[in-house]
Amino acid sequence: MEKIYKMAVCDIDGTLLNDKGKITAENKKAVTKMKKNGFIFALCTGRNIKRAVPIAKKLGITTPVVCIDGILLYDVSNKNTVYKNTLKRETVERLVDIGEKYEIFTEISNGYGYFKMLPGKESESLDFYHRHDFYGKVKNYFAGIRYFGSYSRLKKVKGDIYQVVLATKSRDKNKIKSDILALGDSDIEIRDSLWDGYMFINKAGAGKAAGVKELCKIYGINSDQTVAFGDDNNDTDMLIECGVGIAMGNANENVKKYADTVISTNNESGVAKGLYRYFDI
Repeated sequence: MEKIYKMAVCDIDGTLLNDKGKITAENKKAVTKMKKNGFIFALCTGRNIKRAVPIAKKLGITTPVVCIDGILLYDVSNKNTVYKNTLKRETVERLVDIGEKYEIFTEISNGYGYFKMLPGKESESLDFYHRHDFYGKVKNYFAGIRYFGSYSRLKKVKGDIYQVVLATKSRDKNKIKSDILALGDSDIEIRDSLWDGYMFINKAGAGKAAGVKELCKIYGINSDQTVAFGDDNNDTDMLIECGVGIAMGNANENVKKYADTVISTNNESGVAKGLYRYFDI
């Protein structure tokens, strides 16, 4: 008997968007058909709320957006968080202290913005938003990115904190990890295999797969009734969790190993091709 899928969950950058940061006409057309035929299409991204919601609006979807690698779900219609995994404030402050101790790239996220301390040139090279000229800074500002001149300023960011990122290519990561573990907070985990030099510290159990599970609960379906699209290392757990995991043609080889199938690239509307293959649209 042929498997019936009810929902598609899709990464944004490098997956839904092409290399120019645009949604192709074919991808948008396929998503529109998904909605028209009663299927669910959801975004599952490493982006924060401020950077993810505009993509949902461009697609005309109101499905809760899975943000910051599954750490929170944001209801686009009601403009509120429907699921979240927050870090303890004390833990956040002590993690910032570790960043200061080693004088390394340190970033925290409150769901809406990224707040960063870049102590030197190495940190600038590690910054995802690495364009630090005037135009780049203005663009980053409207994306919810703030650069601080001291580590102490990071501790004053208000609201729930969902993630702390420490990154370095010159310091001993094992020493830094030992300091993090020495904090004694059993509720956190360190994800340090996503990108070279980076340590993502979240509440234990975080990940896109966890976010997808929560989304499935909302709609009363099972994760094996979902199809996932991704291209990068933070997508692998989602590809494994879902009934079908689809790696983009532009995905790295590690991601492709965890996928059930490989589709066309993000520049070739691979998402649309996958939706037509697995859904009756």
